[in-house]
Amino acid sequence: MKGKNLSFGVFLLSIGILWLAFNLKILDWSVLTALFTLWPLLLVMAGVNIMFRHNQIVKSVSWLVFLVVIILYGHYNPGQNLSAPKFEGDGEKVSIEREADTMKGEIRLDLGGIKLKVGDESTKLVDATTTVPNVKHSIQYKNGKEAAEVRFSRDKVNVVGLGNTNQEFQVNLNKDIEWDMKLNVGAANGTLDMSGLKVRNLDIDSGAVNLELIFGNNEPLTDAKIDSGASRISAAVPAEVGVRVKFDGGLNSTNFKELGWEKRGSYYFSPNYEQASNKINFDVEMGVGRFEINPTNYIQ
Repeated sequence: MKGKNLSFGVFLLSIGILWLAFNLKILDWSVLTALFTLWPLLLVMAGVNIMFRHNQIVKSVSWLVFLVVIILYGHYNPGQNLSAPKFEGDGEKVSIEREADTMKGEIRLDLGGIKLKVGDESTKLVDATTTVPNVKHSIQYKNGKEAAEVRFSRDKVNVVGLGNTNQEFQVNLNKDIEWDMKLNVGAANGTLDMSGLKVRNLDIDSGAVNLELIFGNNEPLTDAKIDSGASRISAAVPAEVGVRVKFDGGLNSTNFKELGWEKRGSYYFSPNYEQASNKINFDVEMGVGRFEINPTNYIQ
């Protein structure tokens, strides 16, 4: 019984120290991408735990050593210096023309291990450039050509290379289209500049990410759903936009109290929420990390 308590105590102590180091910016969140590179160590750890299943001290120390190795490797090797191959089949640039009837769009990114940038500088429907290998794209239309669905995905994923967030994917969208955005990005860092876009729905499903989200006031209501593991996500929102946040998570932190926001049940509300003509509703589930809102003076 004492051995089990020791193991659990070491686990909680390790997680607490790691979380504190991230929040104090002693460590960068990109350290977590080392897990994708050093994943074979998990097999080693499983073997150690089987061999020493009756020795709780050895098991506890081995997991502590594993944690230290991940931190040190991620800190001193934030990205792999490998030259990424270009698009396979598609090439490194993709431009999709906007049809005259197209008024709504859905952009879906099924990618991981990338440096991501989203912008609003396309005069077409979508312009994309990348150094990410093995990416394909597709487009489908609904209701004639009123709604377009654009998808970028990786056919082949090299597990060893997933931690290389130096591979870049940049996509620019047409600002005259109403967009739904679905991002399944795994490990990633970057900026989603949606300040000039009409975004109705934003759905982010991620693992270890460090993302900056920049919103505008171009849509009456934006629903933003974020399901993330160990991450740091900041959202810049125009001060005149009303914000509601449902926030669930374990070891995490926010800045809602510093902003003076009211909490009602599971929701936080900005003071201007009821009166605002433009609103953003966040639904955030996060394991270990930080989610913060930064009001801005941006006016479109």
